[in-house]
Amino acid sequence: MEKICCRCKRNERDGRWVPAKDEDRRDFSYGFCPNCYQETLAEIKMASEYNRYPKAAELTV
Repeated sequence: MEKICCRCKRNERDGRWVPAKDEDRRDFSYGFCPNCYQETLAEIKMASEYNRYPKAAELTV
């Protein structure tokens, strides 16, 4: 079973992530390649930091 990155659509072959071809998508499983995994973690961290503190308009005195 081949792994396909759910963000960049690359296939893992022999430990390398290479561009996928349509004919490669017969028997596959979705996941993240290492680069997209790190980018996604950074985006989640940034979003959680942004949402952690109340906005100025939401503060009541």
